[in-house]
Amino acid sequence: TDGQTWHTAATVKDRSNWRGDTDLLRFEPVQARYIRLQCLRPAVTWQDYTLFELGVYEKIEPE
Repeated sequence: TDGQTWHTAATVKDRSNWRGDTDLLRFEPVQARYIRLQCLRPAVTWQDYTLFELGVYEKIEPE
């Protein structure tokens, strides 16, 4: 809530798909003022990250 202390809500590791598929990450609700996306290692060989859209929603319907 202060922009300094962070809580990890979801983690994706070793993702090798680079074709623009959508990742839907579900996690337990948390109260937050800020969100942070931390990219530590590219999933493909060209050493880059691409993010087309990021959405955070209060509630989404179950699958």
